[in-house]
Amino acid sequence: MRGTRIMADRAYRKITQDLADPRDFPAGSSDSELEIFHDLDMEEDGGRDRMPRGGGKYEMMEDSAPPPKSVSKITAVIIVSCVVLAIIIIAIVVAVYVPSGVPYTSIRLPLNVIPQTYDIFLHPNLTTEEFAGTVTIQLKVVQETSSVIVHMKDLKFTRTPEITPVVSKRDTVTQDIRVKDTAPINDLEMMYLELSQELQVGMLYNLKMSFSGQLNSEGLDGFYKSVYKAANGEERVIATTHFEPTAARKAFPCLDEPELKANFTMKIVRDKMHKALFNMPLVEPPLVASTNYGDNLMQDNFQTTVKMSSYLVAFIVCDFDFRSNTTTTGKEVRVYAPSDTIDEVEVALSAGTKILEYYEEYFSVPYPLPKQDMVAIPDFAAGAMENWGLITYRLTALLYKEGVTSERNKQWVCIVVAHELAHQWFGNLVTMEWWNDLWLNEGFASYVEYIGTNHTYPEWKMLDQFIYLTTQEALVEDSLSNSHPISVPVTDPNEINELFDGISYDKGASIIRMLENFLTPDVFRQGLTDYLTRHQYGNARTDDLWEAMTKSSETNGEKVNVKEVMDTWTLQMGYPVVTLSRKGGNITATQERFLIYPEGEPSTEFTSPFGYKWQIPLTFITSDNSKQETKLMKEDTETVLKGNPTWIKGNVDVAGFYRVNYDSWDAIIHTLKTNHNEFTSADRTGLIDDVFHFGRSGHVSQITALDMSLYLKNETDYVPTVTAISNLKYIGKVLLGDENGYKLYKDYILQQFDHLISNVGWEDVGDHLQKFMRSSVLSLGVSYGHEDATKKSLEIFNKWKTDSEEVSANLKDTVYYSGIRNNGNDAWDFVWDKYVNETIPSEKKRSCMLSPRLKILLSYHICLFVIRYLAWSLDEKKIRSQDTVSVVSQIAGNPFRGRELVWDFVTKNWQTFLDRYSTGSFEMDNLITAMTTGFSERSDLEKIETFFAANPDAGSGTRAIKQAIEAVNMNVAWVEAHKEEVIDWLSQNAQNPPRMVRDRL
Repeated sequence: MRGTRIMADRAYRKITQDLADPRDFPAGSSDSELEIFHDLDMEEDGGRDRMPRGGGKYEMMEDSAPPPKSVSKITAVIIVSCVVLAIIIIAIVVAVYVPSGVPYTSIRLPLNVIPQTYDIFLHPNLTTEEFAGTVTIQLKVVQETSSVIVHMKDLKFTRTPEITPVVSKRDTVTQDIRVKDTAPINDLEMMYLELSQELQVGMLYNLKMSFSGQLNSEGLDGFYKSVYKAANGEERVIATTHFEPTAARKAFPCLDEPELKANFTMKIVRDKMHKALFNMPLVEPPLVASTNYGDNLMQDNFQTTVKMSSYLVAFIVCDFDFRSNTTTTGKEVRVYAPSDTIDEVEVALSAGTKILEYYEEYFSVPYPLPKQDMVAIPDFAAGAMENWGLITYRLTALLYKEGVTSERNKQWVCIVVAHELAHQWFGNLVTMEWWNDLWLNEGFASYVEYIGTNHTYPEWKMLDQFIYLTTQEALVEDSLSNSHPISVPVTDPNEINELFDGISYDKGASIIRMLENFLTPDVFRQGLTDYLTRHQYGNARTDDLWEAMTKSSETNGEKVNVKEVMDTWTLQMGYPVVTLSRKGGNITATQERFLIYPEGEPSTEFTSPFGYKWQIPLTFITSDNSKQETKLMKEDTETVLKGNPTWIKGNVDVAGFYRVNYDSWDAIIHTLKTNHNEFTSADRTGLIDDVFHFGRSGHVSQITALDMSLYLKNETDYVPTVTAISNLKYIGKVLLGDENGYKLYKDYILQQFDHLISNVGWEDVGDHLQKFMRSSVLSLGVSYGHEDATKKSLEIFNKWKTDSEEVSANLKDTVYYSGIRNNGNDAWDFVWDKYVNETIPSEKKRSCMLSPRLKILLSYHICLFVIRYLAWSLDEKKIRSQDTVSVVSQIAGNPFRGRELVWDFVTKNWQTFLDRYSTGSFEMDNLITAMTTGFSERSDLEKIETFFAANPDAGSGTRAIKQAIEAVNMNVAWVEAHKEEVIDWLSQNAQNPPRMVRDRL
């Protein structure tokens, strides 16, 4: 991710001469045809497995019988001694001979061979949930070696692998070579193949492996099973894949690193009732696309891919239908879904076609494949996966039904489609060299998704929403001392999974937006085109991007050393707070690292190469000059302006990834109260978010932040409104333990937002952001007991329940929540029945109470009811595994007993959650956050620390444990430092709340 590549992990490669790292050797290519070989059973010998099964340890198993009872003591001693000696000899032989004894410990492969092509044959059986196959990998030798290491997990060989040289007609000498032995390197998910002689540098070899495995039915990665119900109630099974980051090895043996790009050819056997999909289309005449395979089976033969990484390979066997469109450049776009939901793909199809066309223009690089498929998968861990030419999505990220699905879901579909299509260039065409530069994929796609969506729907004001949805999220996560740099070394597969977090995605996107604003959009765009063109079909490091941007900056007449600037943002964690102060007739800027909890224990995991100082593209406007000025701030303190304006506002429109403090907030607060439109909506958003976080960190008093919130009675724009609500809710969360304080907090919230709650109306009309505003503030009103809002929402719910009168799509969350909260178990049973019988994915999720606005309702029912629902969350017959953590999170958001019940439930079922989510998933992070959120008492902190001290390993969620403990420490400190003064302030300022309904507690 950074400017310089992390090299430390390569030191481990220099283990033996055979395993030396030839990464600097050139790699060629070959167009040789490959063969598919047949399956044979592995030989077994008298109870001693010569080849371990699916990643098991290599063992020598001995059978022995007890000595006869008549044996003398001397004889017994001799026998025992011989047995012990035999065991020692066997142990020595095993240690010396067994290939798994090779001390190979690097997570990286020893690149003495480079894959050129893969020829894969797969026969999945959806009835037995098994699959068998063969793969022939053509390897080019770049350093002599007598061994080959491949990645392989949860598979077993069905015959001894074979390796043969690729011989042309001109070759007169052939090499007789074979695989002598094999053994797993389990911790690294690798298989060691010992050869009978050395491979020769520059030659090509075909490595043939036959294998079998089980379709994954426990997790959602590798080659796995997904189940859905058709409209007639019939249960149907499909087989699909999800390989990023390291699960291709669970579907076929491969060299599973992003740098090891190759061309892939696929043949898949399927039932005639199914269809098979691959990254590429079926072969075209004169080749035969599909042939009979016997017993009602067909074999589909697909075109060879362009050169790409193994984690982007995808294949699916399903019974889905599709709708299609064609771009202006002739690329076919198809959206696949279960036939009962095929009418819900039109938004994704339309947006996907337009965005694909726009990206070709924006990047000035053609989309290189003949087709782009997008497939709705019933069971899916992430939102989507950017497999080249065959993108897979969660149902709710691809399907939208007009009049039934909410406007938020429509936006979500478009954003996810735009994100995954951006990956077809950033990530697929040009791929990071190693996972430490993951942000080159995810950071860019997470920013460009807004550009693509904004082009398609400019009225949605996506770049304003970017501040709330992305920048603020990253600023929160990166303000912890237990954050991490964008670029970190990776030495374990779980560490790769840890990188799929808000730092890689949201911070990556935010610093890219900052760079675009600094360089100007035209310079930035030209740099992207140069970068993509130069490195297409290859791999790149962060420095390669900075080099392209630096070169592009010269076209503006002023060369910027982009690497020098951006290394300070990618090679150290955190970000700065810039304090603007008046000194004499000047305004000076001073920078320091911002920590939301400065008293927390500093992280020792990472050190900063820059002493936590940044080169900051500092932008500002003043009361005297609304034109943005920019200064590249390199020093700790610099003079940025001469003069004495009434106010100065830094980080214009929150285009930078930093916070701005002021030696006096009085002028800004006064301006907001008298004429808040002097600041743009984006700038008001930034001011609100900054001052509330400064109140928590101690940079300003908590009272200063609350004083700014007084202006909110006049705020009518969506993004600053929801930013204010989000920040104020933190105060409500930590005041929960004080009955009077929490009541005053609710009074103040309803008072400040009553002008919106009472005036937005219940008719689902207006533009996109007006609908967002209506659903947000009415939900707020109902949650906190606003009398008029509650009465109206109950009226709508009861008409839906008794008269089947439809509820407006954008108000369903609020209405369902109000009905259950105020009507009790009958309403709950009604909504649950709707969930069980619902077929529209977004509505099923809503009825399942996964929507954020339904998360409080369970506090109004007995604890046994909530405990039963938590238990259901682990029952995949009731709730899909992909949704379990969402259910738990919603219950944890209950402001009364939810978090305690979730804590007890998760800790008692900790091993189950680990087994499901500790690898290859975002969910472990989300679960740890959910089970600890909102705790603010010292006794809570002690139980959390005790539990995680006894359970320190959470797989991909290990860093989340440290962050959760830090967050609870911060909550405890806030209560002790600020609770009384905040309650006192609220008692003075919550004077005119609207009428409220009485809570049913």
